[in-house]
Amino acid sequence: MSIDNYEKLSSILFATAGILIFFWSINTFLNSINSVNYFRTFRPDYLNARSEIIILILGGGIQMIFGLSLFIGGKNIAHWWYKFRNWS
Repeated sequence: MSIDNYEKLSSILFATAGILIFFWSINTFLNSINSVNYFRTFRPDYLNARSEIIILILGGGIQMIFGLSLFIGGKNIAHWWYKFRNWS
């Protein structure tokens, strides 16, 4: 199984997209923490523990997992993409 230049470029692009999404998710996650702190301070009856967890998961948690998956699995995704491209 040899890796050609297109597959190397694809793996670099997938890994780069993954690291950018990961750093973007850190910003989103911090914004969701600020949002939870705001609601705890100024509207204490507005949120319960379930709502806080949902805000944290949807506000950066899923992005963080997706970004790390792209960064770590960039080579495998690029190999799959290369096989898919040659199949179709």
